[in-house]
Amino acid sequence: MLSEHGYRPVLVGKKGPWIGAARNAADVIQVTWREGTAADEISSAKTAVLKCLEMLSVLKIRRTVRKASLVISSQPGPTAFFSERSALNWPAVRRYALVHGTTAVEWPFRNHAQTVASLDGLLAATNEAFKAMKSVVVSPPIDLIGNLFSADLFWDESLTEVRDAYDPSGPIVFLGTLTPNKTAPLISLLEAVKETDRRLVVVGDGPDIERLRRLASEGNIANRVDFVGRIDDPRQEIASASVVVTAGRGAIESMSAGRPTIVATSEGTHGLARINALEELESYNFTGRTPASREHSGNFMAQEVRHAWELDRVERAAIAERLSRVGSVKPILRALNG
Repeated sequence: MLSEHGYRPVLVGKKGPWIGAARNAADVIQVTWREGTAADEISSAKTAVLKCLEMLSVLKIRRTVRKASLVISSQPGPTAFFSERSALNWPAVRRYALVHGTTAVEWPFRNHAQTVASLDGLLAATNEAFKAMKSVVVSPPIDLIGNLFSADLFWDESLTEVRDAYDPSGPIVFLGTLTPNKTAPLISLLEAVKETDRRLVVVGDGPDIERLRRLASEGNIANRVDFVGRIDDPRQEIASASVVVTAGRGAIESMSAGRPTIVATSEGTHGLARINALEELESYNFTGRTPASREHSGNFMAQEVRHAWELDRVERAAIAERLSRVGSVKPILRALNG
């Protein structure tokens, strides 16, 4: 989206599924940094290794960062990484931090007070994050930017074809990380699938995968559940779906393609995304934290799957159009020109 205004960003990040896709829109430098907010949660030996890798990463990016007009970091680890090294390595560069939400892995930052004090500004991806930060942060200034997304950029030339090719007889697709704190929606979905004749495609990987396989087997649906692992580019799986169960960015991507989408996270199940609830969902970053969200339940999930299949073409198209473009880069442009 910044390229539309004549800027070509340089993306700095650790190895992950977004790196490859990002190369099409920006220059990419791959580095290593510590994640999370608490360094004492990992062993001292691992901390020492990560600190050494961070030092090498600083050398790798220092020349590029010093020439930057603005640095925007996201998540506690990267934000602390840039803050801790700012005075020595890139003291003249303005720095902002983008905050997607206020869960434990997003806020507060590592070395929080020191990190916030070193920033020139904060950017909020949701109204929820904006209000939470406003209540505790006096300085620096905070701007609402939204969860930046462009359907034209994500789907390229295939957008119209994907929207027109919706198949209500397709599989149910789950997109998410299979960690103990994130699998409650999938467990409910495994219960719901028992009441259908559809296949369930599980896109994602994590330490809970074997337990989930056992649950599918115990429920006598193992022959209809495909655990396909982590996929760097899930567009094909989204396009094939009759219903997608996911949250956050995955929900935006799925709805922009005209796919009925059930929003659910570890906090709860919002249910099927409807056109009249998109503003609320966007305020809570398309998660199960909305006021309308319920506790996880196989019965409720089954109900929402049925409602998803009943969603008419007009509403699917309206939702897709509404999510063709999310967020605004205006606060970034102001920071660049300030």
